[in-house]
Amino acid sequence: MPKALLDFLGYSFFFWSNENAEPPHIHVCKGHPTENASKFWITKGGIELAHNKSQIPHL
Repeated sequence: MPKALLDFLGYSFFFWSNENAEPPHIHVCKGHPTENASKFWITKGGIELAHNKSQIPHL
C-alpha cells in the first residue's frame, strides 16, 4: 500500500492511481492500513463511496 498522504483525526488516507483496472481512488482507515479500508472512487463527477468496510462514521 502506498504511503499515507494525510493523517487526520486518526484516519489515514492512501491514494491509488493504478490498481488493477480500477479508476483512481483513495483508501481511508483508522490507524494502520488494512484490507478492509474504506474506498472512495475519484471520478469526473466527483467522489463516490465504493465501500465502507472500515465503517467510517457518516458525516
